[in-house]
Amino acid sequence: MRRFLWLGLMLVFVVPALCQEVQTSSYVAIGPCWVTDVIDGDSIGVRLPDGRPLDLRYMGASSPELEDEAHLGPQAKAENDELVSGRYVWLEVEPVEEGYRRDRNDRVLAYVFLDEERSQLVQAQLVEDGLALLDLRELIDRDLYPEAFPIRYAEELISFQIKAAREYHGLWGLPDFSPESDLAIVAVRFWGEEEAVYLLNRGAEPIELADGWILMDAYAREKKEQGESSRNMLDFYRFFGPSCYLSPGGVLMILTGPGIPENRRKTLEGCETDRVTLRWFGYKLWDNEGDKVFLFDSRGELRFCYVYPWQVKETDE
Repeated sequence: MRRFLWLGLMLVFVVPALCQEVQTSSYVAIGPCWVTDVIDGDSIGVRLPDGRPLDLRYMGASSPELEDEAHLGPQAKAENDELVSGRYVWLEVEPVEEGYRRDRNDRVLAYVFLDEERSQLVQAQLVEDGLALLDLRELIDRDLYPEAFPIRYAEELISFQIKAAREYHGLWGLPDFSPESDLAIVAVRFWGEEEAVYLLNRGAEPIELADGWILMDAYAREKKEQGESSRNMLDFYRFFGPSCYLSPGGVLMILTGPGIPENRRKTLEGCETDRVTLRWFGYKLWDNEGDKVFLFDSRGELRFCYVYPWQVKETDE
């Protein structure tokens, strides 16, 4: 039986079987829409209830390109086909002055659901199976609010991405995603007043976080290569010493940003559990337009590189 994201949305309206459109403050709900074409792992064609055709790109998640066999492009398309082909779907799209929010290829960006209640999110299934990754673009912090359309299901997608990485599903079992490294960077929340980097212990034994790990962004690595230091470089021993273990399957969350109260900055909690949290500092670190997160071990060897927005990774970064 397939597993889907049951969001448990409490709707204030009823969507009839031939609903056409329902407008809310941040999105328009449309359905039922018949799927006419599955293009690849994250884009489809549909026929709207009024008969008009529409090309869609999945909002919030990105699959490898169809021709990218090394990164499971054909498998992503096949799963998407299995999920939505030959059936009705329901959409959430964002209204803008010229119609609906579109991507650079003029496809409408949509959250796509398999049920009228909009509880079975297609993007969530693809992310859970490791055939898509969280992918949010053109985010402007001052325009965001808790239910802003671009980040509407971001936290749920992050939780499914962590699960996929924990179980080595899809992309997370490939060499580019460092399956030999037990400590892995698995997601970045790079928007809002409180950013977060999520690291996961994928191994069977606890990991000593005070054991010389170094985390940095692309700017800090450039400075490091020039022999300079940067405040964007996190020396784990400084904050996790003398000892702090992350349990097998556990998640380390490193927080930054002005949303962290001053009296909680540079604080650590959860050692020896499966949920360790470090509140690092109070300025924004991760670039909204894209960045790289590097993890080095105590010998100075690169163990993991997480890139967003997602793209084919270079193993020699």
